[in-house]
Amino acid sequence: MRTAPASPDEELIRIARDLIEQRGDDENHTVAAAAWATNGRTAAAVNVVHFTDGPYAELVVLGLAAFTGLGLVSRGVRARNWLCVRHG
Repeated sequence: MRTAPASPDEELIRIARDLIEQRGDDENHTVAAAAWATNGRTAAAVNVVHFTDGPYAELVVLGLAAFTGLGLVSRGVRARNWLCVRHG
């Protein structure tokens, strides 16, 4: 049984870490981002490496949130090799 996260940021970090562990298996997908929407729903996505250096995972998750009608993003995190940074 998983224990409850101590904070919303810890839950976002867990989501981003889980996603990069599942999908970050090549040099084209190296960073995951997760975000809370103002309505309490979450979105998560990975980056897509390109010769122009992007798009970054944060931009992909914002695009996903807009595409799916998730609502305004209130906070987010990104994870890469256990490095997590809080945004928002």
